[in-house]
Amino acid sequence: MAATRRSVRESDLQSQAMERFAKAFPELKIIRLNSGLAKALHGGYTIHLAPEGTPDLVVPSLNLWVEMKKPGKPLEPEQMDWRNWAKVHGVPHIVCDSPDDLIAIVRRMRGESAALQTVTADTLRQDIDAELSFSPCSNEYGYQDQLDQWLQSTNKFARREVQLSKFDRVDFLVDGVAVELKVKCPANEILRQLSRYAQHDEVRELLLLSVTRAPLLKLPQKLNGKPVRGLHIGRIL
Repeated sequence: MAATRRSVRESDLQSQAMERFAKAFPELKIIRLNSGLAKALHGGYTIHLAPEGTPDLVVPSLNLWVEMKKPGKPLEPEQMDWRNWAKVHGVPHIVCDSPDDLIAIVRRMRGESAALQTVTADTLRQDIDAELSFSPCSNEYGYQDQLDQWLQSTNKFARREVQLSKFDRVDFLVDGVAVELKVKCPANEILRQLSRYAQHDEVRELLLLSVTRAPLLKLPQKLNGKPVRGLHIGRIL
């Protein structure tokens, strides 16, 4: 499944998002934007489109700007500049890697997600511990795939490989809970990574899933005022 999502073109992803959005919210308008320069077919003149980095889609009634990216693909520098500008000026800006992400976020904005209970690091840790038994793997990707499959079977709003900034990409973002999965990594390095994640507004709480116990022993209760929890998930293959 991951390979299929990664292979889709971003232009197709934008079209799919618009089509799904129109069906889910027929009362709302969504507009596709084009940025950069384009040459006219006839006449040889150049058309100036939206500035580089402008998000792909906009929902005018919500003032919501949407960047559609292939799963795991980071924002370009111009796109990150636009995102930072939006953050400073309080403009709603989101990055989605599937139409489902976009629809779920808009439903939350409109208060239509009563069926989706707010997730905390504590409740997520408890659910994973009770419902998911990880099979031993030789690398992080194997564990991530198992967690991804489990998340898809729940009603939790989860995204994988979420680009928080140019340098920060968290394994999963589950309704505001940043989930990082580690197999072998020094505890101090993990702590620095989690500390960076805690600086981002998208992150409400943090959960570390670790195959080894040592990093869990050094976890603080909070980072940047945000709760931090940990869970030992087994052994390496």
